[in-house]
Amino acid sequence: GAMASLSAVVGAKISYAVLGGGSGSAALMLVITIAAGAVLGMVSGLIYVTLRIPPIITSLGVTLIYEGVLYTITSGKYVMTEVQNSSMSGFVGTCIYAAIIIAVVLVLSILLFGYDYNALKNGQKVAVNTGIKEIPNAIGCYGICGALMGIVGFLNAARSTTINGGQLNFGSISIMFTAFLPMFIGSYISRYSNEKLGFLLAAVCMSLLNSTFAVLSNVVTASMQSIINAVLLMAFLIYLNNE
Repeated sequence: GAMASLSAVVGAKISYAVLGGGSGSAALMLVITIAAGAVLGMVSGLIYVTLRIPPIITSLGVTLIYEGVLYTITSGKYVMTEVQNSSMSGFVGTCIYAAIIIAVVLVLSILLFGYDYNALKNGQKVAVNTGIKEIPNAIGCYGICGALMGIVGFLNAARSTTINGGQLNFGSISIMFTAFLPMFIGSYISRYSNEKLGFLLAAVCMSLLNSTFAVLSNVVTASMQSIINAVLLMAFLIYLNNE
C-alpha cells in the first residue's frame, strides 16, 4: 500500500511538473509511477537480502519509512491538482486502457514468474542447492511486485482523482486488504488452471461483486459492504481449512 501511494505521488508530481496536466500526462504518470514502484520494490528487496531478516519484518519497516516519505512530500495533504485533469479523465472514461494494462500484466507475469520463481517458492533450500541464484531472483521479484503496486497506485489515483498523502502508522495497509479475498479465491481457482489466470478470474469476480454493491448503493452501505466482504473471506477460509 505504501509503495502504491508513494509511487503514484512521485508519478503525479513529476508528470504535472513536465506537462502541467496536459495531453499525455496520464501516460507519462503511468510510466513514471511504474518505474518509481520498481525502484521502491528493489530497495525493499535489497534491505531483505542484506539484513537477512524475515520478509514480514522488512515489509513492516519499509511501510513505515515509505509512509513517512509520502507524508513529507505531500505535507500530509491530499494530492488533487496533479491528478485532476482532462488526460486522467480520458483514461478512466473508457475501459480499453485498463484492459490493455491487465492483458500486458497477465502476459508478463506468466513469462517472468517462471520455473526459478516456482522452485524458490516451493523449496528454497533445494532450489538454491540446484544452482538457482536466490538473491538476484529475490530482488527481481521485489522489483516486479513494486512495479505492479505502482500500477495499483496509478489506477487508484485515476479512479478516485486524489491520493491521500497523510497515511501514517500503517494507514496505507488498507489497500492491501482489498486483495485478500481475491488472493484466496485465486489460489483456489489456480488448482484447475494457470495460477496467474486464477488470480485474474478472482479479481474479475470481486469487481463484479463491487459493481453490484455500487448499483445497490442505496440499500447496501459502505459498512455493510465491508461486513459482507469479511464474512465471505471468513467463510472461504473455513471452507479451505475443512476441505
